[in-house]
This record gives sequence, C-alpha cells and structure tokens, in this order.
Amino acid sequence: MIIKKIEIFGFGKFENRVFDFQKGPQLIFGENEAGKSTLYTFIRYILFGIRKPTNTRRNFKPYDYHGLYGGTIWFDTDQHQNVQLTRFDNQRDNIKANTARVKLEDGRTGDDHLLEKIIFPLTEELFLDVFSFQQEQLTELDQLSATQLEQTLVAVASTGSQRLLETATTLEQSAQALFKPTGSKPLLNQKLTELQLLSQKIEEKENSESQYRDALLQMKTLESKRETLQKQAAELKQLIAQKERQQRAFTQLKEYQRINKELQHRRILSAEERLKLTSIAEEYQVLSQQIHSLQKEIAVTKNDLLKNQNQAFWFFTKHQDAIQDLLKTEKKMLEGYAENKFLLQQLDEIDSQSEQLSEQWGFSTTSPPLLLDTVAKQELEDLHQVYQQLLETEKVQETSSVTQATPKTDRTKSYTTIGFATISAIMFILSLFLATPVNYVVRVLALILVAFSIYQFKKQHASSLDDTPLDERHSEQSNNASKKQEIETQVAMILKEHHWGKLTTLADCQRFGSMPETFLQLLERQKETSQLLEQTIAILQSYQEKTLFLEEWLPLSDKTLPERYRLIRDYADEMLIKQARELSANLPKLEDDLKLAVQQQTDFFDGHLPYLQTLNLDSLADIQHLLQDDQQSQALLQKKVTLEKELRPLFNLDELNSYNQLPQELDQLIAQLTRLEEQRDALQYEQTQLSANLDWLGKDGTLDELYQQRALLQDDVNRLSSQWLSLILEKELLNDLVIAMSDQTLPSLLETAQHYFQILTNGQYQDIFLKKETLLIQNDKQQTFRTIDLSTGTKDQLYMALRLAFITSKDTVPAPIIIDDGWLHYDLARKKQLVLLLKSLPVHIQVILLTSDMTLLQLFDDARLPVTHL
Repeated sequence: MIIKKIEIFGFGKFENRVFDFQKGPQLIFGENEAGKSTLYTFIRYILFGIRKPTNTRRNFKPYDYHGLYGGTIWFDTDQHQNVQLTRFDNQRDNIKANTARVKLEDGRTGDDHLLEKIIFPLTEELFLDVFSFQQEQLTELDQLSATQLEQTLVAVASTGSQRLLETATTLEQSAQALFKPTGSKPLLNQKLTELQLLSQKIEEKENSESQYRDALLQMKTLESKRETLQKQAAELKQLIAQKERQQRAFTQLKEYQRINKELQHRRILSAEERLKLTSIAEEYQVLSQQIHSLQKEIAVTKNDLLKNQNQAFWFFTKHQDAIQDLLKTEKKMLEGYAENKFLLQQLDEIDSQSEQLSEQWGFSTTSPPLLLDTVAKQELEDLHQVYQQLLETEKVQETSSVTQATPKTDRTKSYTTIGFATISAIMFILSLFLATPVNYVVRVLALILVAFSIYQFKKQHASSLDDTPLDERHSEQSNNASKKQEIETQVAMILKEHHWGKLTTLADCQRFGSMPETFLQLLERQKETSQLLEQTIAILQSYQEKTLFLEEWLPLSDKTLPERYRLIRDYADEMLIKQARELSANLPKLEDDLKLAVQQQTDFFDGHLPYLQTLNLDSLADIQHLLQDDQQSQALLQKKVTLEKELRPLFNLDELNSYNQLPQELDQLIAQLTRLEEQRDALQYEQTQLSANLDWLGKDGTLDELYQQRALLQDDVNRLSSQWLSLILEKELLNDLVIAMSDQTLPSLLETAQHYFQILTNGQYQDIFLKKETLLIQNDKQQTFRTIDLSTGTKDQLYMALRLAFITSKDTVPAPIIIDDGWLHYDLARKKQLVLLLKSLPVHIQVILLTSDMTLLQLFDDARLPVTHL
C-alpha cells in the first residue's frame, strides 16, 4: 500500500488540512505537540475505525467543533489505483457513523467489507505490531532480560512481532483452566468423572438384556466399519491434497527444468579458477591504474594547471571524502552496468525471436496460442486417419480409371454414400453452435458417418469396379474432394479456437506443431528478463543519483554512468596529483616510474599467459567477460538450489516424467473419495436405524432416565472438550507457526538483517547468526557478542534491522512503515546511517518518519528527501 494523500476535515489539532505523500522515505517534521502522533492516529482510525474515547484513550474530536469528525485517505495497492477511503464519526448521506466509504477508480463503491478485501492481508494488529515503530517499543526493549530480549528479536525476525508468543501463552493458560490430565478441580475433569460413573451404572443395567446386547454389538460393528471408511477417506484426502500441491507447483517445476537445461550449456568455473582469474584481473587493473595515474601526473606537471584551478581544487578539498567513497562503488557499478547490457541484449534476442514467430505463424501476444488438450488431440488424430483413408481411395480410383473404359455402378448405393457424407457435414456445422462438451460429441458422430461412407464406397467399388461408369467415378472423386475439404475446414476451426494463427491444416500440425509451445516459452522468458532488467535499472539509477552533486563542476549531464565515473576518477586523480607533486622537479622521476610500471604490467601478463591460454583467454577483456558469465551461472545455480529446496518435498526430481498424468490421477482419486463417502453415509443411515431400535429396547423407566442423564452429561463433556481442544489446537498452531516461520524464513531474513545492520553501524558489525538457538552478533574485529551485551543504541539498531528485514522480505508490502521517533538512542553518526539505509530500501516501500529532531531534518534536507512541516 502507498498512501498518496490525506484530507482531514476535523481531527485533533487539524481542521481542513491536506497532506501529500510520496513513495520511498519522507519526513513529517514538527515541534512537540504539533500533531505528529495525531497524524499517525488519523491514518489508523480511517483505515480500521474511529475509537471512542475512554479513561486511557485520548479524544481526538476537536474542542468546540461542530463540523465533520474524520477525513479521507487516497492510496494505491497492487490491485487497485487511486482508492478513496472516507470515514466520519457523524452520520452523513444515509451512511452510518464510523462506516467506511470506499470508492474505486472504476466507480465502484463499498463499505468496510470491500475495504477488508482491498487491503488484505493487512489488519489493525499487523499495522500496530509490524508496520509501526514507536518510542515505547524501544523503552520496553531496554528493560528486557537476556532471554526475553533474544526471544523478542527472534520473534520479530520470523513473524514481525512478539504477539504470537504472548497469544500462545494466554491460550495455554485458558486450556489448563478447563482441563488438566492429572487434575480433578477443572470443570472438564469433574464432568468426565461423573460420566465414567454413570456409564458403569448403565452398562450394568444393559447387561441384563441379551437382545439389547446383540443390538449394541451390531452397533459397535457398524461403528468400526464406519471408522475404517473414515480413516481411508482421510488418507485419500491427504493424497489428494498432496497431488493438488504438486499441481500448483507445476510452473516452478517447469522453471527448474529450464534452468537445468540452460546450465548444461554454460561453463562454470571452479572456486580455484574463479579466485585465480579474479586475482589476475584485479592485479592487472591495479597496474593499469598505476600507469594511468603516472601519465596524468606527468601531464599535470608539464602544464602547471594548478594556477588556474583554484576553485576546482577548493571544491575537491571540501568534498574529497564523498568523492573517494563514491569511487569505491565503481566496481559494483560496472558489474551492474554490464549485467544491464547483457539483459538488454538477451531481451532483444527474445523479442526478435517472438516477433519472428508472430510474423511467420500469426501468433498474438495479447491472445497467445493455447496448447491442445487431450480431446482436441484425439479429434485431430481421428480427422488425420479419415483424411489418409480418402487419399488411399483416390489412389485406387486413379488406378481404376486407367484400366477400365466404360464401367457401370449401382447409382442407388452411390446416392446412399453421398447422403451419409451430407448428413456428416450438416452435423459438423451444427456443432459450431452447440456448447461444450455436446459439440465434441456431435463432431465425433460426424466423423463416424464419414468413415462409414468411405467404407461403403470401398466395398461397392471392390465388388463392381468392372461395372462402374466413368462419369459416376468422376462423381465419387468429386465427393472425396468435398470430404477432404470438410476435414480441412474442421481442422482449421479447431486450430482457430486455440489461436494457432497461420497453422490451419493437418500438414501444418505434423510439421510445425511445436511452434505454439516454443512461442509460449519465449513469452515466459521475456517476462522474467524484463523483471530482472527493472531491478538492474533501479540499482543503476541509485548510482546515478550519487553523482548529482558533482554536476555543478564537471560536465556529467549528457554522459553515461561509466563515463561519469571515469570523469570523476580523472578529476580526483588530477586533484590528488596536485596535492602531492612538486611541480617540474619531479618530472624525470615520474617518467622513469612510468617506464617501470609499463614493463611490470607487460611482465605480469606474460607470466600468466600460459595459464590463461589453457582457458582460451587472450586478454583482460576475455577474463572479465568469463567472470561475468560465471557470475550469472552462479545466480542460476542459486536459483536452482532454491527451487530444488521448494520442490524436493513435493516431487521426485529424478523421475520428472512420471508427473505428466497429474490431472488424470487427481480426478481418479476424487472419484474414489466420493465412493468412500457414499459408503460411509450408507453406514451412517444404518446406524441411525439401529440406534432407534436401541432406544425402543431401552424404554424401561430407569434405563431411559439413565440414558437421558448420560446424554445431557455427554453434551456438557463434548462442549467443554471442544473448547479445550480448540484452545490447545490454536496454541499448537501458533507455536508451530513460529517454529516453521523461523526454520523457513529466518536464515534469509538474518542475511537481509545483517546487510541492514552493517549499513546502520557503518560496517562496525558484520554478522548476525544463530548458534544453539542463541542470537549472536560479530563485529569487524571478528569479536562475538550476545544481544544483551550490546549498547542501548546498538540494540535499537539491531531491532530496526530485524523489523525492516521482515517487512522487505515480502513480495508485497500491505501498508506503509510509520516510525514515530524510533531513533531514541541514536547519535549523529547513527542518524546518518539510518537515512542512508532508508534511501537504499526498494522504491515500492513507503516509509513515513514523524519527528521533532532538528538533526534528522537537516540530514533529510542534505539527502534531498521529501520533508513536510506541520
């Protein structure tokens, strides 16, 4: 969710105020009591409902105010744009007070039910616990013990909040109040004891009646059979659920096969080769940089440019640290630039191939071809067989026409054959106006009539070939041609329904039937490559923004990103040379150093040339290209490992062809389950009849009264048991959820949190990891700390990193992140790193900071991030 604008009619300190918001980080600044918390509460109340004031809850209705109490929020979600949400605590336009009024971009309107669907899975608890950062949370964090602190941080990383653990504890306490396995005081324990005593008393009464016992034995037999059927049905349901999960994951399975196939054609370097080639390239680059620096220093010394560059030198001195930090990112920028170029080339190739297929076969990207299902394939196969029979008949007729002069035939049988062919043509035309699957049945009947007419024709032709007149044989040939045309028409209609473009004949299907699947694979690759390209462009844009402050001094505006870095590096080299040089007195020594450096570079490359030639490499460009290809191969390997981890529990990856019949197997299992449930229902009916008979046998005052007492007591036990089981199940599900989320998501979340923590601490802390269920932190000196050993400010930074890692790990973020002075223990350096981290977050994540901190305001201004003053 991205909030675009809010309009406050009356709420707290605000009356008739409008605030605009943007994507990414933004600051809402105001002095104490300026209304920052009021703005946060307004967003919460409009989204989830206005709360009535209590002794502990503030009243936000403006004092002595008679207008509308509430306002409007405009926001975007992944599925909807420009959603307008209005909520007032006054009744207005026949709408009840405190009811949401939602208006979508297409004009549809709705209330809170529509709002819940639009913002799902966002709830008020999720909004408060995950997407809101407040000072109170940091204060509570500082007061926790070592164990409590660690549990809180791990829970934040895996689920986004501590509330799941607290809820599980509350559920367990409620369950124990109802029942304890060794207890006697809880209510369910008392009821079970009473039921046991009463059942013993009834059993003694029932044993006195043999007929009753026989009926009871039959009832137990039926119950046993029903339980067996129930168990079989449960097993079938589990198997069906497994097959359905496999069917949902079939797209990932296809992707796994594609990556496997692509890796077979790629060259993958060993770790030793990769390390050695990287070392050679970096060393060669260092020597090249040294030569370049000497050449620049000689040129500067010769021309004595320092006299006319005082302002340039002053600008460099002022921004020297920032320029040097920027140049340190040059290697990553070049890697990203090369990857962007590779993806563009790959996308062009895919576009060219798809356009070629579209032009050649008439495929459309808006209505792509559909793969033939089993019914369509069978229908085309039947048509192909009939077509071949017609061709064989024509060959026989041609042979006959050469050897016979004036044959005779039975015109009555010929008319019968023509009649069948005409009826089949009429049935096919009618099938075009019928619904599926009736149209398929009619088409099959038409094919049967066509085949029968051909058989009749062959039979009469064999028996009376010598008597067939020449003109009637010509008529039969014309009839065969008409039938072939009908078959081609049916084939064209089937292929048109599946959007097969220019593929309209049986011959096309035989020769080019694989083209639609090839076109669909190209569309899927085009989508994936476009997504990767968008991510790379966003990264390059961030590098571009880092160079903007140098545009006032260097001609960067019309330059590419590598050209910008090269100009900046040349400028920095020139200024550094001017700092160190001693004018013309150093010139002879510089020239000697240059000759030595050139010779060192030549000797270095010649020394490694034999090894490079074993890898078919002749230049530095070849090394860099090979390393770049290897980097892409490693990314594919990583994706393969991820997919294999997801697919391994569902599929046997060594026998992938065994899953081609998944839909048919699933249908068979569902049919089998239906039969079992029908048998179970029949047994249930028989039990009902037998139970009525038992009731009649037990109609003896005392026994009937005991049955009634037991039924009432059993109802109480069932009700209390259901309550207890529900509480236990909810507790176990919550515990399993925390464990599962920790096992499945914690490793990748800790990796993301580690990156954020490095940024927040400016590299002082390098690693976050779990060891024997203990969260440990490692600094840049390889020293390891427990979380309780960290300073208050560092614990706050760790908490911030874990929360942001959990939020950014999701494909979609259902709400903006709102931070209300969540940097309570941050000094200036920590605040700078916080701003740096917020700028690095993906652009689709909206972060709203509420503060009265002047230092943070200045940092946002320096970073050219949006600021709103209250």
